[in-house]
Formats: sequence, structure tokens, C-alpha cells
Amino acid sequence: MTQKQINFIERWIEALRSGTYQQGRNMLRTEFGTYCCLGVACSLLDNTLWSRETVRIGSESRSGYNYGNEEDCSPTELPNFVLKAIGITDKTQADLIELNDDERFTFDQIADWLEDNVLNSCKR
Repeated sequence: MTQKQINFIERWIEALRSGTYQQGRNMLRTEFGTYCCLGVACSLLDNTLWSRETVRIGSESRSGYNYGNEEDCSPTELPNFVLKAIGITDKTQADLIELNDDERFTFDQIADWLEDNVLNSCKR
């Protein structure tokens, strides 16, 4: 992981603890202004890449936001260019989705997890 990526993870952890973002589930960003932990990372990376539209989640259609560009966007997962930019793996993304959506960790708990499992492992 590069120093730039480490700095981003530190900013992400700070943002999760800040109280600025209201936590949501199952989408990066909802029409109601809530974010999953990954959506917070997207907003920090480039807040201009959100596009509001009707998105399909499984068999359901919902009003929400896609994040990304024409070639690489998603309403529920980080686009590949975001994974590369912030330096996390598909496995880490899957873990974070599970913590946010299934285990219902708070943003503070997710920030602690990121510190323990991502940030501290980079600094060793």
C-alpha cells in the first residue's frame, strides 16, 4: 500500500467517526442521504461521480445512486478503479459489506475494524 493510500484510509476512518455521514445499508448511497461505509469512501475520493437513477438490487428496483464512470460503476460495490485508488482488496470490500449490512456494525466499529485490519497491517 502506498503512502497516499494509507493517508486516504486514515481520512476514511476519520470521516466514519465524524458523525457527518448517516449510515445506511445495502447501497453505497441511498436516495435518503444515507451511506454504507464504502459509500463514505466514494464521497471522499471524488464526490462528483455520483449519478442518481433507478438501480436494481437483486429483483428490486430502487431510487438511489450509482458511483463511478460509464465503464465502471455500481450502486452496491466499489468500482475497480476505486479499489485500486484506495488500495483495498475484493476480500476487504466483502468483509466491509458484511460488517455494514449483515452484522450491522456502526461506523465507529467499522472504523476500528479498518484500523485493526487494514491500517495497522500496512504500518507493520
